[in-house]
Amino acid sequence: MSADQSPGTWSNGLTIWDEEEDSWAHMSISGKRFWNEETGSWGDFVPGLPRLMGAVIPYIGMDLYGNIFVAGSGSGFTILDPNDQHIENLIVSPLNRQWVNYMYHSGRQYFFGSRNDRGLAIWNQDSIPRTGDDTHWVIPPFAELTNRAGEIHGVVSVESPYEGLQHWIAASSGLFMWDEVNWYQYDTAIKRYRYNTLTGEWDRNLLYYVDEERLFGAERTTPTCIFKDPFERIWIGTLENGFSMYDPVKERFTNYTPANSPLLSAHITTLGYEPTQGLLLIGTPDGLNTFEIGKTVKTPSELTNLKAYPNPFYPSQGNTVQIINEPSGEMPVGTRGCRIYDSSGSLVAKLKENSFFRFEWDGKNRAGTYCASGVYFFVIATEDKEVGRGKIMLIRKD
Repeated sequence: MSADQSPGTWSNGLTIWDEEEDSWAHMSISGKRFWNEETGSWGDFVPGLPRLMGAVIPYIGMDLYGNIFVAGSGSGFTILDPNDQHIENLIVSPLNRQWVNYMYHSGRQYFFGSRNDRGLAIWNQDSIPRTGDDTHWVIPPFAELTNRAGEIHGVVSVESPYEGLQHWIAASSGLFMWDEVNWYQYDTAIKRYRYNTLTGEWDRNLLYYVDEERLFGAERTTPTCIFKDPFERIWIGTLENGFSMYDPVKERFTNYTPANSPLLSAHITTLGYEPTQGLLLIGTPDGLNTFEIGKTVKTPSELTNLKAYPNPFYPSQGNTVQIINEPSGEMPVGTRGCRIYDSSGSLVAKLKENSFFRFEWDGKNRAGTYCASGVYFFVIATEDKEVGRGKIMLIRKD
C-alpha cells in the first residue's frame, strides 16, 4: 500500500496493489474503485466499499496485526483490516486539530503523533482505538511533547536488561523515553533527566562519565528519525550532526558524523535495515549511505576456507581475533559453534556466532582470564558433519 506523493496528485487518496491478484485499487474520500486493464482507466466508485476520512494523506502505518492506519490531515485515521475492509474512522480525541502524521504500535500501546497540533497521544491498551472512548488515553505531562513545537518523528520500544521495557520518542523538541511509569529526556549536557510530576520540573537523573561520548556528539541539534535494529540498538538521526547509536546493554551513545565517517550529509532523513547484508540504510538529502551493523539472514554457503585475523593477535592490547569463512565471510547454516583448544588439547573456550555470523575470540578462557602466549587451535563443526580447523597465535605483552 502506498500514497502517491507526486506534487500534482498527492492529495488524491491512495493506490493499493494486490500482489496476489496483480490488480490495482484507488481509495479516496469518494470511495473505492478499481483499475480496468481493458479500458486502461479507473472504473466507477463501488457503492458500499470503504472511503477515506481525508484527501491529504501525510502517513500510512501498519500495526502488528496487519491493520492499516491511513492518516488524513485534519481528519484523523481511517483504519482498514488486512483485507482492506473498514474497521474504524478514528478521531484521536486528545489532539485538537487532528493533524496526525504518525502511528506506532508497540504490542502494548498505540502511539499517535501530530504536527502543529498537540504532539503525542498514547492509547494505553492493546486494542484498536475507538472514537468516543476516552478511557485509555495517556498524554505526556510536560509541554515538550504536548504543544505545537513537539512534532513526532518516530517511536521505538526496547527491553533494557536493567530497567525493563522502554519506549523512546524522537521529536522536534528532543529525545524522550517513557517506561510506562516515568518520563525521561536525554540531553547533551546531562545524560538523562526525569520529569517530576510534583514540581513540574526536569530533575537530573543520570550524568555522563568524564570520557563518555555524549548524545549527538554534545552538539545541540534536532532529532529527525529513530530506528531500532534487530539487535535492540537504537539509532537516532539528526538535522545537523549525523546520527547517534544507543546500546541499551552498555548504556552508551556512539556518534557518527561527516567528520568521523563517510556520511554524505550531516542531515539524516530516514533510517532502515537490509537483513541479508546486515546494512543500516541511512537516508540523506544527498543520497543513501550504508553501514554494516550485523546480519539476521544467512546466505547459503559451505565450510570451505577458514581464516583467522589478525593472526597473531594481542588480546592484552584490546584486540580480538575474527574467524571467518571465505569467500562469503559467514558460517554455513547449521553451524554448531567453535571450540578453542590449547597445544595440550585442553578445551579453552566455546564461542558462539556474532551478529555477522562469524566467531570472535578475546583471548580469554572459560574462567574469564587471559590465556598465556602460544599457539591455539580452533575447531568448527556443522549439522552436516562438516569440520573446519585452524591455528591462532596469541601473544601477550603485559
